[in-house]
Amino acid sequence: MGARRHKIVMVDLLHPCTACLITDNLLRESLEKVKQLRDDVDVEYIVIEHPKKLAEIEGVEVEKLPLLIVDGEQISAGSFLTPKQINAIICQMEIE
Repeated sequence: MGARRHKIVMVDLLHPCTACLITDNLLRESLEKVKQLRDDVDVEYIVIEHPKKLAEIEGVEVEKLPLLIVDGEQISAGSFLTPKQINAIICQMEIE
């Protein structure tokens, strides 16, 4: 049996505010670094036009953007996570 793949979904608005745009860019950089660290990670970016569309996305619990979902579980809402933090969350999910 092969190693389990992890799916990370980043959701953000098409036209975010300035603060959200900064967080969005930092998160994208973090995700690119996580992809370089781990070969078992797939990243999907979802851009929505209006927050009402969040109801259509599986795994969304807190409707604050940008947000990250790892393996169907929301891990952040409106905050920046470092590559180290994202990797630690994935490692913890592997243990559970």
